[in-house]
Formats: sequence, structure tokens, C-alpha cells
Amino acid sequence: MWRKYDKHSAIYHTKSKIENLHFSVSLKNISSLIKVPKFEKTSDVQSLSLDNDELIGELEIKWQEKVFSSVEVEVYSDVENCSNEVQRKYHNLIRDGENVRQGKIFTYVQEDNFTPSEELLCHTESKRSIPYKKETPDPNEEEVMYVYASLSPDVLLFEVRWRAKEGVLIVCPDFNDCEDNPYYIEIDSDYRHLYSYTVKNTSPSLDMLSAKLEKNMKLGTRPIIDIDRIFDMPPKHSTRFLVLLEIQSASFFEYENLHIRYKISIPDRFILEEGELMGSTHSSVSLNSIWKFGHCFQFAILSSTKVPINENFTIYLEAISIDSWTRERPEGFAFYTIELRPQQIQIEIPCFRVDYGLLERIERFFIGGRRHFDLEKFCSGNDGMLNRYRTKTISTGSLIMQCQIIMQRNDDLARGINLDNDLCVFNLEDVLKKHHEARVRLESVV
Repeated sequence: MWRKYDKHSAIYHTKSKIENLHFSVSLKNISSLIKVPKFEKTSDVQSLSLDNDELIGELEIKWQEKVFSSVEVEVYSDVENCSNEVQRKYHNLIRDGENVRQGKIFTYVQEDNFTPSEELLCHTESKRSIPYKKETPDPNEEEVMYVYASLSPDVLLFEVRWRAKEGVLIVCPDFNDCEDNPYYIEIDSDYRHLYSYTVKNTSPSLDMLSAKLEKNMKLGTRPIIDIDRIFDMPPKHSTRFLVLLEIQSASFFEYENLHIRYKISIPDRFILEEGELMGSTHSSVSLNSIWKFGHCFQFAILSSTKVPINENFTIYLEAISIDSWTRERPEGFAFYTIELRPQQIQIEIPCFRVDYGLLERIERFFIGGRRHFDLEKFCSGNDGMLNRYRTKTISTGSLIMQCQIIMQRNDDLARGINLDNDLCVFNLEDVLKKHHEARVRLESVV
């Protein structure tokens, strides 16, 4: 009986040039699960053969060498099916018939921009076409190569990835031997089809050092990272600010069981996209006149890119203590204005309290209570305060906060150039990309 070996990846380090990589792939059809000897009409005893497998495909190939399948030859022979530069290049090669390799085993190379998750063919009523991605991966980061077999359906046999910066070669599955550990393919269609194949490293001058053998990594591909799915992009021509705030601690206040209430005022031309602009921390008991909070919160605001750069938001804070009789006392007020730009800062904000007089101090001690105090109208910003009632203020404690701001923009190539917009950025790469996409669309229509 045949034994099925699990496919696994292998990682190799090499200092040689990747162009020196050569490998061979052999594909056999298993006609029987039981080895039956074959006797040929000869008197030679050595003619006895135990090999009932039929060799249906064998390929000796080097790195990034293109081998066409019969379907690709059929599709690329018609120029109307070629919608990009690579496909037109293949059309010219097939038309001229020079250096064109095709067979049962074929390859996809880096410039094909193909992933195994895609279907090989897209069937329509009028024609068939090979799928092609719009965005080409950067070959400086990683180059890939796939080896397929036309077995109805097409089956991925071998995958090679080369990372030039690290000098790392990843093969999946690992090189094997047909006698000791062949890889098996099982296809159920009209009846059960069994195939075996082997991949051998035949590089004449490529020194590879096996770094790690991932036995639990089965045959497959690493998923392509889609930036649009990982990061929720803001609408086009807009800017998003993600603000992360942490109220870390408070110090040198008068009463215990302290908590901090906060309220945030954003600019008028901004809208709140996510989060809350007001809230409260938990109550804390002091240790050496320091109250620890570690209260984190965040919010996201969205604005058009046409707004001026110098925009700020203001956070208003109120420190409140609650005694055992649930009497609230204002311990201090504070505010701070932060510029909306990418940054990470840690700030110490001094607090103040309004001193109404002796009677109010007695009332504060025995009864407690909080008077209505509009902090937003009382404070005008970091440059000073607007005290219309000539009330007396005294310094109390201080608060320590940490702020991190992340800016995210979605500046797609504008249809027209607006010289009055300083934030509209253009570069040659974007212009060429848009021109290429428009040309491909026009050729597909024509």
C-alpha cells in the first residue's frame, strides 16, 4: 500500500545568486495501489520491473522561467484576450514561436502577478481570459514562483519564495525523493485518480543551508496583506485624527476618594467619528499624596484636508472627591489645549479652585456640594483666563496626562489641480499610475 506524506515547508539560507536555482519536477500517474511485477518478452532476468507508475510529466526548470500551459497558449494566441503589457509580451512570444515552452507541468512567475487563491480561468460567453491583478507586488520585497500541473483541475505542485534582503529561500513543499517520500495527489472525478510527484534541487552552484523545517506548515500560501482591510481608510480627500489619552495620576489634593471628570471640545469644522467626548475615571485612594488612575480613552475625528493645519482641541478636567457620606467636593479645575498633529507628549496640568469666601469654606467642610461652574466660558485658552466676576482662585493639585495623536489621510489623485490647497500633494508616480490604468481601460473597451 502507498503511504501519504504530509507536505511541509522548508526555509533555506543562501549567499549565492538566486539565478543559480534549478530544480526538476516529475509527475507520475499511479495506475495501481499494489505493485505488480511486469514481465517482458525477454530471457534476461534483469528485465523484471516492479514499477507500474506512468511518467506523465517531467520538467527541468530554472528560477523565474516561464512555461506555458495549453490553456495559456490558447488564450494568449488571441490578442483580444491580452489586456496588459505582460500578456501582450506572451502573445508576441507565442506568435513568433521562439523559446516558448509548454507542457503538462507549467509555471507562474513573478510578472504574472498570480496567486493560487485565484481561479485559473474566467469563463464568459464570448472568450476566456487569465486573471490579472491591478497592483503588482514589489519584487524587491519578495519574489514568488508557482509550478502547476494540468490534471483537471489544475493542481499546485510547488511554490518558491525568495526574500533577497534576508537571503532566505522558502519552498513549499520541501525537496523530496520519489523513492523514499513522494508527494501524492488524489482527485475524485469520474473515478479516483492518484498521482505522485517529486521535486529535486538540481542547482549546480547554489549553496543552501537549511535553517528550519516547518513540519506543521501544510501546503498553502501566505495570505496577501490587504491594507484596505487592515486599516479603515478615511473618505477620499479627508483627514482622520485618532487621539489616545491617558489620565495617569493626580497629586497634592485635599480630600480622598478622588476621581476625574473630563470633557473635550473639538474644532467646529471637525466631526466626531468614533468615541466619546466626555467621561469619568474611577475613584482612587492616595498613596503618599498621589492618586493613581491609568484611565485610557480615545476618540477619532474627521475633517476635510482643506482646513488649516493649525487646529487644536481642548480638554477640560474637574477633580472631585466623595466622602463616606457621599458628599461631593470640587478639588480642582484644569484645562489644556493640544495641537492636532502626529505627536506623543506627557504633560502636567496645574489645577485651580474658585475661593468664594469664608462662608463657602465652612460650607465646603461640613456640607460639601458642588456649585454650577461653566469651565469652558471661564477659561479662554492656554494664554490666560477670562474672569468676568473677579472671583478669587487658588492653586490646588496637578494632573499628569499622556497624549498620542495619529493622523491618517486619504489623498487620492485629484482630478484638477487646486493651487490654493496647500495639502494637495502630487507626484510623478501617481500620475503615471493613473495614466496606465486609464490606458488599460481604454484598450479593453476598444
